[in-house]
Amino acid sequence: MTLVEVLGGLAILGGLLVAILVASGKYTKQRALGERRIQATRAADRLLSGWWQDKDALRPGDSGDLPETAMRWRVSSLDEAPIDGLAARVIRLEIMESRESGPALASVDVLWPKESPHAP
Repeated sequence: MTLVEVLGGLAILGGLLVAILVASGKYTKQRALGERRIQATRAADRLLSGWWQDKDALRPGDSGDLPETAMRWRVSSLDEAPIDGLAARVIRLEIMESRESGPALASVDVLWPKESPHAP
C-alpha cells in the first residue's frame, strides 16, 4: 500500500465522518423540535380541557405563560362568519416558545359555543 492510497483512504473516511456528524446534528435538532411540539400539544389539550369545564374562562385575545415550561399560549378568534346552523365560532389556541416570536409550536382550532358571554 502506498502513501497516496493511505491518504486517499483517510480522506474518504474523514468525509464519511463529517457526513455522519452533520446528519447526527440535524437529527438531534429535529428531535428536540419534535419533543417541544409534543409538549406544546399536551399543554394545549390540558388548557382546552380546563376551559371546556368553565367556558367563561376563555376570552379571545387572552394570553399567558404555561407553568413549568418555557412556553406561552394565546387565544384568538378567527375572522370567519359564524358556522351555519351551529351556535358556535372558531377559536384558535396557539402555543409558542416564550422567548421567540416565530411560528407556533402547536395550534388548535376549536368550535366554541356562541352562548358564552365572552365568545366573539
